[in-house]
Amino acid sequence: MIDEISHPRAHHYKFANNEARDVFFSDPEMFLTMINSHGNYLLKYLWNEAAHNCEYLDMSGLSYELRTTQTRYQVILVTLPPPQNVTEAYYIAAAFKPGTENPYDTCKYFVLEKANPEIYTGGTLLCEWSEDGDLNTMDIHPYPDIYAFYQAIEGFLV
Repeated sequence: MIDEISHPRAHHYKFANNEARDVFFSDPEMFLTMINSHGNYLLKYLWNEAAHNCEYLDMSGLSYELRTTQTRYQVILVTLPPPQNVTEAYYIAAAFKPGTENPYDTCKYFVLEKANPEIYTGGTLLCEWSEDGDLNTMDIHPYPDIYAFYQAIEGFLV
């Protein structure tokens, strides 16, 4: 049973829902370029930035992979250290379609959060952040593995 009053660890939450998101939305093409050339360094830098003013967490398990959808979206999939509390993320997907007139029109940022299994099927919740900082929680609950997460978001990348 998950304690309803448990809170996400600040460092973990800030990385997924603030640091990485803000850098991605500030310049999606540059974010992809930086991941392509300095992926692990960039993730480590963002992880350390998220630690400001909160308890530092070990970054073991933090990794990424790149994919391209059939609709030409570039997708950066990030695996986070395993979540312990609700609203901590298992995965992030930062996606956009380069070569469009305005790539910002195609920016998508998804997070698969740990959720209370007594409320949400499977104990996960798929969320999408907007560039404006609005969070849309979806009634989609993929199994917490990278392949199920990717399949869940792929339908939104058209």
